[in-house]
Amino acid sequence: MALLRIGSILTNIFHEKKSRTDAAKRIIQPRPEPAGLEITTRIGCRNLCDYCPQETLIKAYRCRSAEMILSLAAFRAVVNKLPPHVRIHFSGMCEPWLNPDCTEMVLHAHSQGRKIRVFTTLAGMRPKDVSRLRAVAFDVFWVHLTSGSGLQNMSVDENYLHVLKMLHERKIPTDYVYYGDALHPEIAAILNNEARKETLCSRAGNLKHIGPPGNFPRRRGRIGCLRQLRQNVLLPNGDVVLCCMDYGVKHRLGNLMIDAYADLFESHEFQRVKTGMENPTIDILCRTCDFFAFEKEK
Repeated sequence: MALLRIGSILTNIFHEKKSRTDAAKRIIQPRPEPAGLEITTRIGCRNLCDYCPQETLIKAYRCRSAEMILSLAAFRAVVNKLPPHVRIHFSGMCEPWLNPDCTEMVLHAHSQGRKIRVFTTLAGMRPKDVSRLRAVAFDVFWVHLTSGSGLQNMSVDENYLHVLKMLHERKIPTDYVYYGDALHPEIAAILNNEARKETLCSRAGNLKHIGPPGNFPRRRGRIGCLRQLRQNVLLPNGDVVLCCMDYGVKHRLGNLMIDAYADLFESHEFQRVKTGMENPTIDILCRTCDFFAFEKEK
């Protein structure tokens, strides 16, 4: 039921809009969402999906760090710093299971009583991972499927199809989504019309080829965030950036290898973002966000 509820919320908020241009003019009341930390388990995703600005991320990250893979020890250290209410999302800016320790990370978070959400393409996941994950009561488990439109480069090979069948047959509550015109035919044959089509966004202008003509208009007035600026993204070196739109590492809030979790929201950069949501002359990513930003009443 939780999966259906999340899907319904996203559909109501975003899919009823005629266009992203209309959305820029609409005033939306935010639905409070629990705080979360998205885990980027590595830098550099082999999927290279058309709607994911990997080159932007890799270039920006390498200017700061050579630590390309999140270690299990570092993940455990971060979890120990998080308040109990913070959900852990295995999503971030790369396919989570391209880190071979991802299942161990999930099981560790589960052993600590954490609420866990997963957003995966299944790339890197093995049948043994599916068997071990059955012990976890996921808050959300989304699988982003390969379409027939060439938007992704995930390999629909024997392992992929086996993992997908196991997920489907073993009844891990799963929400299947895809982008593009239609599902890959071999995937469609397994799921029996259980997948739904989702709408792409421009990653706050990081993808110039996605969005309405002229790209998404910059928001001018007072704005807010549907996630209350509290769904942040951990990178492998411990850096935390503002959100899943920040592929250019524009808003670095701190580093959880050094800082306390609460320090992130007292940082100069976080305060600058908050001020920028009231003052349109301050350059913040949220002004071009076509998915989670909304206009406030004047």
